[in-house]
Amino acid sequence: MWKKIKDQKYLVLITYYIIGIILAVITYQFVTNSIHRHQLGFNTIIEYKTLKYIVATVIGGIIGFAVYIMLAINSKNIKIQDENNWMQLKKKKSIFFIRYITAFAIGGFVFIILNRFFTLLNSENIIQNLFSTDSIIEYIAFVLATVVFSIFFSIGTTKRLLQLYGD
Repeated sequence: MWKKIKDQKYLVLITYYIIGIILAVITYQFVTNSIHRHQLGFNTIIEYKTLKYIVATVIGGIIGFAVYIMLAINSKNIKIQDENNWMQLKKKKSIFFIRYITAFAIGGFVFIILNRFFTLLNSENIIQNLFSTDSIIEYIAFVLATVVFSIFFSIGTTKRLLQLYGD
């Protein structure tokens, strides 16, 4: 299995995936704390809470990616999808990146709004509770974090495709 991972160039993708996760967590913490405090919160980058989130998301991300790799290694559909992605990348690089960024940003927004919805204590004023100042700050920070992650993930995907298919 390790040989197939190396042959299919997943190590490059894993590197950018982990870097993207770490920078996404740092972005989320930085943006939320900076907006709440009305000043740039560079000290939040080195807080224990940020470290805890980084460790948790990296471990969760690695486990999720490991499951993906186990399913993708022998899948013909993934190889066909890789070839389709390579053709799209060759045609229009900007659209390739925009698709990744849009997909992750929308997914992140839906995740955080549903998470907020399920943690509401009462059903009165649902709209007001979902779109309070604190909620909007979290939404903005989470969308920015997913954009940061998607940029690194798309760079990793691009480098992997370039290594697989060349020019």
